[in-house]
Amino acid sequence: MLMRSGDAQPDAFLLRAAWQPGGALGAKLVTILPRSDPSINALYVLFDGASGRPDACMDGDALTWYKTAADSALGARYLAREDAAQLSMIGAGTMAPHLVRAHFTQRPSLQRVCIWNRTLARAHTLLENLQADGIDAAIAGSLQEAVASADVLCTATMTQAPIIDGNWLREGTHLDLVGSFTPDMREVDDAAIRRSRVYVDCCGTALDDVGEIATPIRDGVLKREHIVGDLYDLCSGKCEARRSPEEITLFKNAGGGHLDLMTAQFISQRAAAH
Repeated sequence: MLMRSGDAQPDAFLLRAAWQPGGALGAKLVTILPRSDPSINALYVLFDGASGRPDACMDGDALTWYKTAADSALGARYLAREDAAQLSMIGAGTMAPHLVRAHFTQRPSLQRVCIWNRTLARAHTLLENLQADGIDAAIAGSLQEAVASADVLCTATMTQAPIIDGNWLREGTHLDLVGSFTPDMREVDDAAIRRSRVYVDCCGTALDDVGEIATPIRDGVLKREHIVGDLYDLCSGKCEARRSPEEITLFKNAGGGHLDLMTAQFISQRAAAH
């Protein structure tokens, strides 16, 4: 990643690549300019793994929206309570509506969405988007209110300093943390880490380079051995999922080039079939 320093939220240029030998390889190029609208723009290029020829060039934004939302929803399938009724969406950027819809597919018990965003205009845009789909949604009076009332708490912000106080969480909440993707970004504080049973989407990519997990490990708040498992472990039954209605579960969606490649291959195959 290349970053322009000197700002609280610096501009960045990100390259995410993955290679499946003999199969395919690809790279996602991402510009992250917090003061622009939209703030994130991306392009994905997929190559044939045998010949090296480019197979496809696709919208990296759309790929990221669906890949990220599916990653979070799969985590919620195993970790959110089956009777979860309220989803609180913290952050109202372009990723937010996709995350909300994905969570509703995996937890049909969800009945309403509570929205909080730093700027009210974006919160209203998301509100209208969701209501147009027939989703019962409202804007929270405060961040604490949105957090404290959540059965599923989904965060997709660009913050570097934690904005979620773990003491606000009620028992039984499932946290889906999406926003942080660099070593110096965090959305939740140490109290949230300490109160939660912690999972990640992939142990190979989430533990060392993403501040949400790497910083608590570095500071001794979280030990590596206390991370219960990742999606591979959950799907294969190698680790326990939610154990009780009172437990607080935390899932860090760190993403990664491997997921981009898998998604790009799927899209390319579907396009070829049609």
